[in-house]
Amino acid sequence: PFNRFDPTASRILDIYASLLRFHDSVSAPFIITDINRLDFITSHVWSGDNLSSSPTERKSELLRSLYEEYSTSEYSGDILLAVSCNDSEIKKWLAEAIRHNLKAFPAFRRNNNLKNTLSEIEMQGIELSYPTVSAPDSEVTFRLSVSNVKSGKLYI
Repeated sequence: PFNRFDPTASRILDIYASLLRFHDSVSAPFIITDINRLDFITSHVWSGDNLSSSPTERKSELLRSLYEEYSTSEYSGDILLAVSCNDSEIKKWLAEAIRHNLKAFPAFRRNNNLKNTLSEIEMQGIELSYPTVSAPDSEVTFRLSVSNVKSGKLYI
């Protein structure tokens, strides 16, 4: 990772800026370059000023802002495909945005990818994770993740 004041990071961001100036702001190359720029920032430069959010959460926030700025472009679907949906609020927003894009841009080249992402968001799922090894007579912590399931029972 780079420090945000690192000259190498500044040079890389200058290259992204020059690429963004080169392209029309609603074109596919512009949007893909901006997605890659945000990915670089959150993966390599993001400083964690806001300690309550992880780099993945911050990237999702930045992509959401980018989508809202370019939602009138057919290529805004590329932004939606770059969003990681771990948080239930992000999943809800992402599902609505995907439905909007599928309706607004029926000829978008990656609509099948959007449909698959929407199916994944809407899929019912229960995931149980636990340590593979534990000491005798010690407590074991189970983590249960549930999505799109109204009720259920767990027997241990």
